[in-house]
Amino acid sequence: MHAIEGMVHGISSPVDSDRGLAARLNYLTKSDAGYAAMDRASVHVSPRTLMAWLAEERTPNKANLARLDAAYWDLRRRNAATDLKHRLNNNGRGPGWRSTR
Repeated sequence: MHAIEGMVHGISSPVDSDRGLAARLNYLTKSDAGYAAMDRASVHVSPRTLMAWLAEERTPNKANLARLDAAYWDLRRRNAATDLKHRLNNNGRGPGWRSTR
């Protein structure tokens, strides 16, 4: 697991910056896996609140910022692990690799 931790790269902007928050919210809300990660991190808000965060009309409190950051990194780790599995099952080649023979 520590090896995967070292391979995971993500958003460098802090979660409490406008850019960092927007990037994390966009990443988390574009898939069902992102919503599941928010659920695991105890980000439980109404759809209205989530939409206000996405529209930058409201900012999450410190506790929710920390939870959103935890959800983001959880999803990044899971996606890295999935990518590694695909590569291992494809002899080290990326998921989109095709032979030219």
